[in-house]
Amino acid sequence: MRIKKYKYLIRLIVSILLALTIAIVTVFSFFWTHSYEEIRKGNEVYYNKLADSFMRDFTREIDNLRKHAAAMSVDSRSEKSAFWMGAESYRENAYWYLEAVGEMKNKYSAHNAGQCGIYYYETDSIITEISKQTLEEFIKNSLQVTGDDADTVRAWFSQDNYQFLKLIYSTTNAGERTQGKFLVGYCTVMGKNRDRVLIFYLIGPEDLKDMLNLSYGAEGVWLYVTDRGGSRVYLADNPTGGEVQNVFPLETEERKVFGTRQKVLYQKDSTSLPLSFAVYLTDESLQNNIVEFYHDMKKLIFIMIFLVLGICVVALYAEYKPMYHILAQLEEDDADEFTMIQSALNNRRAMIQEQELLITDLLIKHLIYGVPVEKERLDTLGVKGSGGFYCAYVLAGHILLTGEVEELIGQLEEQYQVRLFVIDIQEENSNVLIAFLENCETKGLELWLQDWVHGRCGESCKLYPGRVVDQPNHIRSSFLHCYEKRNEYEAAQKAMKAEQEALQRKEVRQKKMNEEILAYLEIHYRDVDLSQTQVADVFRISSYTLSRMFKNQVGVGFTEYVNFKRLEYAKELLLTTNHSVHEIAFLAGYANDNYFSRIFKANVGMPPTAFREK
Repeated sequence: MRIKKYKYLIRLIVSILLALTIAIVTVFSFFWTHSYEEIRKGNEVYYNKLADSFMRDFTREIDNLRKHAAAMSVDSRSEKSAFWMGAESYRENAYWYLEAVGEMKNKYSAHNAGQCGIYYYETDSIITEISKQTLEEFIKNSLQVTGDDADTVRAWFSQDNYQFLKLIYSTTNAGERTQGKFLVGYCTVMGKNRDRVLIFYLIGPEDLKDMLNLSYGAEGVWLYVTDRGGSRVYLADNPTGGEVQNVFPLETEERKVFGTRQKVLYQKDSTSLPLSFAVYLTDESLQNNIVEFYHDMKKLIFIMIFLVLGICVVALYAEYKPMYHILAQLEEDDADEFTMIQSALNNRRAMIQEQELLITDLLIKHLIYGVPVEKERLDTLGVKGSGGFYCAYVLAGHILLTGEVEELIGQLEEQYQVRLFVIDIQEENSNVLIAFLENCETKGLELWLQDWVHGRCGESCKLYPGRVVDQPNHIRSSFLHCYEKRNEYEAAQKAMKAEQEALQRKEVRQKKMNEEILAYLEIHYRDVDLSQTQVADVFRISSYTLSRMFKNQVGVGFTEYVNFKRLEYAKELLLTTNHSVHEIAFLAGYANDNYFSRIFKANVGMPPTAFREK
């Protein structure tokens, strides 16, 4: 028998573990794959933009150096310039270069470039901001390069490269080394004799930071300036200050990290310069660190999955122990645990239904016939868990169906821990709700019931609450209090309805009388003796009532209305007859023609005679 009891536990554990494992692995795999793809795409977009920005900024700075060299060439053709005589001055005055050096230092300091110089081909002289040297001295002392590197620099300064208005590039490197400086030169002429010169600029990695203001530099990111083919490095730098290693030629565009391929080379060719710009990601880059982090997290999450599954096993066993004890008490021969649990539940359900019927029958007898309800009797029927307070509610206008009753009882027990019994009174189309409360505070419960009733039964239904009592034997008094409130509400509704009907009848009478008065005035407004008092007497009302009715119904006073009618008639006579003003005043209802003239002018804006002549 013990094996049968544990078969349920074993099946439950296996099913739940399998479901949890599949769900967790599926969610984690999707999350991992999706997250990594999003990060990979975001990284590629970022580094592509970084390469574009590097190319654009560097190209702009080279263009600025071109403009700088052009400005030096143009300014040298002024007699005030130290370069006006150029090589000729040097031959005549060995110390002429001091003026040239001073002018370069004060006026032609190149923006962001490390060093600016002018190489005079004819005299083999290089003038910088600090000195004048021969080419060999400059290569040895300033550039400090020897061997193959020196040969490369000499070839770059050679007159064979000279071509007017041409930018030329080189480096102090040789082979695949990347520690050199970038040489950019502008071939032009200077001074009145148009001496052929090479205005050159020396840009080192330390100048690159200032030149490009590299706020986008990141750990493990190296920047390279190369020729179009990528076979020769002109300039290399790590913006964060680390040492740049010899990784050229950059043939590997991707690299595997923990079995995951990453793009590590982002290269852009300039459209305006014969240069190529590369962004290379090393093992110390953020992208590499992110991949390492995600792989570490992957291992950690797998460990967490197994840990969660272990906890689930322990929790399931702990939850199963009470069921095991229940099954031990319900043990039957040749019955498995499901059969025993179902049998126990059926018995329990039947007992609860029987108790509910007994309690409902007891409450009906109490409400209708006043049969006492003892607290001890309720305790024996299973309602001893309440706090000892009771309240009745009458729901008028709707009979709750079985499904609605079950829903209402379930929600009240869940939200307010209230035990509710529902009794229907078919003859009155009403339900009585009897609540067994934990405390005497019912304001929140009453508002919730009102909302539930209106939402489920409509606005036509009304809920009448009774008073809270502390004895089950007083539930009937709470029920009767509901009917008192119901009667008060219905009486108030009847009184309101009667008042509204009386008001409507009064409005109808007033409207009819107003129509009769207007009809009377339509006939008699030209009578000379017509007055407000005379009309009020005809209709057996006071002058005040007549004036108020006129204001409310017509919108103007009695006298204003009569004058308007008389003046309209007078204007018609003035335009269509030959009667005198005196006759027209009398025919329109005015006994005094002077008064008529004043009234006419005040309303029309001109005397009667002027109106007729117009």
